[in-house]
Order: sequence, then C-alpha cells, then structure tokens
Amino acid sequence: MLNGYIINKYDLELIVTARAGMQLHGIQAENILEVFKKINALGFSTWQSFGDNVRNIVTDVFEGLSSSSEIEVYPLMEEMQAIILKNPRYVGMLPRRLSIGITGNRVNVNSFFANDLAFLLAKKENQFGFNVYMGGKNVEMAQSAGIFLLPHEVIEFYKAFLESFYKHGSRSSRSCTRLFYLIKRVGMDVWRKLIEDELHLYASYKAYSYALILNLICSFNFYQHFLKSLSKLNLS
Repeated sequence: MLNGYIINKYDLELIVTARAGMQLHGIQAENILEVFKKINALGFSTWQSFGDNVRNIVTDVFEGLSSSSEIEVYPLMEEMQAIILKNPRYVGMLPRRLSIGITGNRVNVNSFFANDLAFLLAKKENQFGFNVYMGGKNVEMAQSAGIFLLPHEVIEFYKAFLESFYKHGSRSSRSCTRLFYLIKRVGMDVWRKLIEDELHLYASYKAYSYALILNLICSFNFYQHFLKSLSKLNLS
C-alpha cells in the first residue's frame, strides 16, 4: 500500500481519485524527488498521472474474481499501460486527456460509458470478446462504434486509436478538445475509418518489417554458405 510511513513522515494528505489514481498533497519542494523515489520503489508510477495523457486505465472492481467474469483483462491492461508509459510521443502530448476502461464481466458495476474508449464484454458467433464504445465523458455517454474485437485484437486497435487521436484530435480551445467533440464534428463513421486506416498502416509496416528481416536472414545465410564454399577451395 502507498505507505503510511511516507504519508506520516512528510505530513501529506492522500486523495484517491475516481480512476483509482492517488494524489499526495502537501509535498514540500525540497522533498519532491525523495518522495517520488520512495513511491516508485513501491511499484507505483508517478508518470502521466495528470495533463494530456492516457489516465489510469480502469476495470471492474471484481475483475477476475466474480462468477460473471468471462475474460481476464488485467494482462491486456498491463500491455496497454506499457505502450503509453514513458513513451515520448504521448507524454503530455495528446490533444486532450483520454479515459479508458475495459471489462470482461457480464455485469456492469462501473461507469464505463463515461470513458473516451471502453471495451465491454460481448459475445459474437459463440465467442466472447468486446464491443467498442467511444466518446464518453462526465456528462455524455460513450456511443457504440459498431466494432467487435476478440481479445487478441484489442492491443492493435488500442494503438491505432491512440495514434489516430494524436494525429487528428483538435488542439484548439481546450473546452472542445475531448474525443467527444471530434466525433461530434466528423461523425462516428469517419472517426472509425481514421482508426481503420491507421490499423492498415500498422499492418503494412509490420509486413514490410517482416519481409526486411527475412531478406536479412536469407542474405546472412547466403553469406555464410559462400564463406564455407570459399574455405573448401584449395587456393594455394
């Protein structure tokens, strides 16, 4: 736990946010670095907890424990977190903050529809996966994007979603830079197409990378074979 010792030693106030983030109030300037080091040593991150970042990714409080749980989502959350954490492209550089939620439970006990992006348990053709909802915020419900994803498809969609918002989100007046306003301006169909285009770019890049690696391996194998052939020649 975020440790009573730290709070008491530095006379701090702890506030837990709606997204299970933890705020420490009352840190003196001369203690900031020391406190951050102690927090990080406990396994907590002080990165990207405020500002125009992906905020703490949330799930169901009974994730993986409830009889209604169909998909274990914590590994997906860890992977999503690893993609953005300390990533220079996204550290405070998004058009506006993003709230993201995911649940593999049949029962909704969280306010997932208030997220910019929500992956909610669904079933299609007898397979469990996630329906995608986008554009939620405090006073607006996220809309269905008409997208169903299997668990193994979530991460690449998440990457494409982030990159699309980074490229196309508004950076004008902060009162209208949330994803909700982008979808309101261009429509869900256009927004979905932008994400799909990003997915295709990513797939093309992966295919090119694999082809390049394969060519390098083939070239290396040919070079080894050539050297072996030379070594067998009697050039004396």
